[in-house]
Formats: sequence, structure tokens, C-alpha cells
Amino acid sequence: MLSFDFEPYDGQPILTIRRSGRQVMNDNSVGYEEVCIGFTIGQIIINVNIDTDELEVSELGSEIDETAPSSFADIPELADCIGQELGWCWEARNYRGYWDAFCISVSAGPLPDVCFVGLASRIDIRRMSPITAVK
Repeated sequence: MLSFDFEPYDGQPILTIRRSGRQVMNDNSVGYEEVCIGFTIGQIIINVNIDTDELEVSELGSEIDETAPSSFADIPELADCIGQELGWCWEARNYRGYWDAFCISVSAGPLPDVCFVGLASRIDIRRMSPITAVK
């Protein structure tokens, strides 16, 4: 669940998308402990609550310090998002009432492109794309 005003980030170019705690699962999917999306005005941090698997989305700092040592590493699978403008965001709650998903648009538009899902005490990242007509 968001714990800050998202509005200032709407339309900001994404400078970095980094992660900590990479876990490769038996099915070869990858999960993370924490994801950080960096902008010139600040950083959005996505954590998973290990007790409830709910996502916690917060704001950290006012600027990115690229020279600071960090346990975070880039997420190469999201490299195409770097330089794109952040658009809208969505928070999703499952039928049991848990805030399990946070989705963002990286095309400065009203449709989600990337979704972060709290799953088994980790953050799973999903791409979203439209369904196209079959010919």
C-alpha cells in the first residue's frame, strides 16, 4: 500500500530500477526482497511484509546518489523501462483483503505495464500486455 503522495512522480523519467535479495525458484522464476525505482526527485521502494506477503510501497530520499555503495543491483529484464516516463500506478488487493500488487505504467499513460506482486515473502515481477485479436 502506498504511504506517500505519488503525484510528483507521475511523468518523471525512470533513472534506475534496482533490486536486492535475488532468489531463483525451482521453476526458474526470480523473486526479490526489495525493489527500488529511482528518479531525480527521489526513490520509490517496494518491500514485501514477510508476515503477510503484502507489499509496502514507500518513498526514500530526495535524490539518487549513484556513487553510494549499495547492496542493490540492476534488474536487466526491466532495462527497457529506463528513461521512460512513469505514468499511473495501481494498488491491488486480493479477495482476502491483502494488498498484494503494485502496478505501474512506464509509458506515461493510463494502462499498466509492470506489476510487482507479493508472493511467498518475495516480490515477483510481471509484465502486462494487451490481448490482441486472433486472425
